[in-house]
Amino acid sequence: ESLCSRWRGPTSLSLWASEDAEIPPLETSRCSSFAVRVVRGSGPYPVNYLRNIAVRASNTSHHLASDLDFLPSLGLRLSLRRMLGKTKVALVIPAFQRRGGNCKTVARCRAKVEPLSSIPSTFEALVSCLADKKCQQFQMDNSPGSHSTTDLGAWLRQDTLRDITCFHTKRYEPYVVVPKNHSPPFDERFVGYGKNKIQHVSHLRKLGFDFQVVPRHFLIHVPHPRSDDKVSWANDFKRHQAVDVLYD
Repeated sequence: ESLCSRWRGPTSLSLWASEDAEIPPLETSRCSSFAVRVVRGSGPYPVNYLRNIAVRASNTSHHLASDLDFLPSLGLRLSLRRMLGKTKVALVIPAFQRRGGNCKTVARCRAKVEPLSSIPSTFEALVSCLADKKCQQFQMDNSPGSHSTTDLGAWLRQDTLRDITCFHTKRYEPYVVVPKNHSPPFDERFVGYGKNKIQHVSHLRKLGFDFQVVPRHFLIHVPHPRSDDKVSWANDFKRHQAVDVLYD
């Protein structure tokens, strides 16, 4: 419901569930159109397969492949519609996080950020949250290269689209808006945790896409417990190495 309230537009959702899991009713009345695809199975989390399913189910010219633990800033979709132009452009949506992680259960994580309205929805609220050190750029505490190329300092000052002329690291993995008919699918060999989004960003670069940072709008992460796949990725050297080889 919080996602629909902020996005206020077409949304395509794919869900991964066990064979016998019950899917509760979803509150979608605040979304103008809502497509849901439920994939049932077992084994490693097929993250890129699910992303491709959601993209194929959409009926819009462009898409933003976000994760469900992120909330968009209010008005992001309407602002993006005014920025769409060239075919081979990826619009970068800066990513932030509401501090309050390191919680063991969903209930404890939610208790740290309830009500969800406390999670910034506007540029002004985010700036205040950053100043109070209750928010930070996404993953800056454990993987700064993942989003540092977005350049927080420059973003805070910009009021128009800004070109990214150089990637500071190959680990950069921004959330991007791309044209549906001119961008590649996500590589479905990547399952579980690790390199699944960097792979797609690298593919866009090799295809000659330009990257531009969107001003005054953002995505913000809502704290939750670490997933089993992330724990496995962190503790299993062979699995970590296999993903790195696949990426190379």
